[in-house]
Amino acid sequence: MKHIVMLSCLCALVSGCGKPSPDVQGVQHAFDAYKQAILSTDGAKSAKHIAQRTFDEYQQYVDWALQADRNTLEGLSAINKMQVFLMKHRIPKEEWRNMTGKKVFIYAVDHDWIGKQQTITTMISDIQVSGTRATAAVIIGKKKAPNRFHFTNEDGFWKFDLTQTLRDTDFILRSQIKQSGMTEDEFMFRIIESISGTKVTDSIWEPIGKK
Repeated sequence: MKHIVMLSCLCALVSGCGKPSPDVQGVQHAFDAYKQAILSTDGAKSAKHIAQRTFDEYQQYVDWALQADRNTLEGLSAINKMQVFLMKHRIPKEEWRNMTGKKVFIYAVDHDWIGKQQTITTMISDIQVSGTRATAAVIIGKKKAPNRFHFTNEDGFWKFDLTQTLRDTDFILRSQIKQSGMTEDEFMFRIIESISGTKVTDSIWEPIGKK
């Protein structure tokens, strides 16, 4: 029995005692730090743990908000149009002067636009790393979500990449619109008005740069 115990201990030492790899730990840290920043309504701190690809995506929203005409907006995917509408409706015109994708993200966190209630109950597990990319299973409450969160390693640090999450949200949004029996614009305006408490006007279609 003594030899069996010693052999088991040796195997544990060789395998690292089941300790997660540095990459897995890095992904977990990135998510935990991001989550804590969201719960603290700290936009600058949350941005430190977000991948550049996410800010690039938000920059596209900024460009559409500033320049896109109605025809361009009508041709966007549901989630892209919704994001642009939300930003144009909720961010005052004077705030747009030097706005960038990263600044919009920080602004959203600082103004508590990220759902804290769901964030509190969201965790990750089953972290899978492949080179500079990683994914993790999403647990909300006690239920496993159908999607996975994505992460990328930038200059040795793991960052949370929300671009795939936004695309997953597009599918959910389109399904909700279909079930509502409303047009896409009616549904979006109803949601925006319920969130903001103010009515959406026709100016939502006008480029901010021309207002």
